[in-house]
Amino acid sequence: MINSFLKNIGYNENQINMILNKTNLVENTIIEKIQFFQQYGFTNNEIIKMSIEYPTIFIYSKDNYLEKIKYLQEEGYSLEKIKQTTINTPALFSWSMNTILNKEKELIELGFSKKQSRTIIKKYKEIFGLKKDNIEKKLSFLKEIGLTSEDTYKVISQNPMILGISNKIIKEKIDNFISLGIEYNNIIQMIKRN
Repeated sequence: MINSFLKNIGYNENQINMILNKTNLVENTIIEKIQFFQQYGFTNNEIIKMSIEYPTIFIYSKDNYLEKIKYLQEEGYSLEKIKQTTINTPALFSWSMNTILNKEKELIELGFSKKQSRTIIKKYKEIFGLKKDNIEKKLSFLKEIGLTSEDTYKVISQNPMILGISNKIIKEKIDNFISLGIEYNNIIQMIKRN
């Protein structure tokens, strides 16, 4: 029954096997979870995209899903924006609210605005694996290479993946640009734009 249900909404055989192997859930549970997302306006293709990117999405309870959706609604997200956020970051459903709120608080303590903190959390799920002092070191490094404090927060919130790039690699890239004859100030301007 579950195989034909999943095929009917668009899963292929390999995707079905992956979902069933990763979740170990009874058929009705997966069907209920898919129906839950459908009730919130997710298309079959969007559900497939989320579950392929994050196959264990179906192991969480509907209460868990509702808790995250309610949190985002309280933060002013429209239903369409909630859909886009969860489609792009389905692992959101695996994070506890305490984890999300603690990371947000930590980023605010480091000087990010509430909006910037939330943007970083949405864009860069690896943020939950980064310690506060590592983020602080990245902030210091970016200021040392010539970014203003304001630019540093802006650069990280616009492109939080920079937090996962070692300072050594960033420095090497700067040195490479300098060896190509690009002026240091122009390199800093490129960092600020990206």
